[in-house]
Amino acid sequence: MLQLMHKRSIVAIWCTNSRDLQRAVVEDLLPKWNLRLLHTLHWLKINTNGKLIGPIDTSGLQKQPFEMLYIACHLETEPDYGADLQNVTTILSVPSIIHSHKPPLIPWLKEVLPENPKCLEIFARYLQPQFTCIGLEVLKLMDERLYTKRKNNDAN
Repeated sequence: MLQLMHKRSIVAIWCTNSRDLQRAVVEDLLPKWNLRLLHTLHWLKINTNGKLIGPIDTSGLQKQPFEMLYIACHLETEPDYGADLQNVTTILSVPSIIHSHKPPLIPWLKEVLPENPKCLEIFARYLQPQFTCIGLEVLKLMDERLYTKRKNNDAN
């Protein structure tokens, strides 16, 4: 991972609600990749009426209507790097009908990213501008059947 990063990189990691997996991300993965945790957010999955898509299960045994997002940076980054990101604690969105399709983060992260960021998405499911997308399903959501065809009226 170190070969893909520089001191001002931001790493965003989506994580299920498994407490063991969350602990592994924070205690094992981040230190192994020489990252420090900047911030943890919740993605609340809501329906079109603004209500949670399901009840919160306090036992931790059922699927939850939220997911965790861990934001990390390189260990050598200045201590106040990314402090503005901590102003956001929750992302609200209606989940896609397509399994595991996450909300876009660039609109929120662009405040701390350079003007033309070079982004990498691992396990990507669609292509995005300014991204190198890696994964087994990179073209999964690029199927033309998922888009409306438009006629181009320009002669060019």
